[in-house]
Amino acid sequence: MQTKTTIKCLCGREVTLEIEGGQYQNTYRGDCECGRKWCLEELSEVLAEISDVFDNDSGKNKLS
Repeated sequence: MQTKTTIKCLCGREVTLEIEGGQYQNTYRGDCECGRKWCLEELSEVLAEISDVFDNDSGKNKLS
């Protein structure tokens, strides 16, 4: 599993984000030298769960 990733801050500097501990380990956090704080979260599983709630054919919520 990748424990670090790099993004480019709005100021133009590169920021190294490190994985945050926890059960799912899908969140990376880091700070830029300019003072901005960054958080990057992988959302594939969350979006898959949301799409399972909705019936794509009818557009109706399966829960209602």
